[in-house]
Amino acid sequence: MEKLVIIWTTNDKQTFNEVIFPYLYHSNEQNWWSDLTLIIWGASEELVAKTPQIKEKIKILKDRGIKILACKWCADNHSITEKLSDIADVVYVGKPITDFLKGNYKVLTF
Repeated sequence: MEKLVIIWTTNDKQTFNEVIFPYLYHSNEQNWWSDLTLIIWGASEELVAKTPQIKEKIKILKDRGIKILACKWCADNHSITEKLSDIADVVYVGKPITDFLKGNYKVLTF
């Protein structure tokens, strides 16, 4: 079982629109990976909360079965937890990230 986790920490729209979104979308469509997860962490969370177009693209990924996690600590710290909870599982991501890194997952970071 080939599993991929993308950890997205930047607030760069171009990286999301030209790299992260199309790669996840096509990976799912073409079955390149059996398990796909996107972790939205830090600055990327604020970008998602403030940018409806990006939030809509993340909803598309979620609707396709890609797991979406967001960092609860960061979201609470920036008062955006509610804005993220409809598109992501808002959780403390330290343990899941550690499990992904120690487990049988490929990890790609932006």
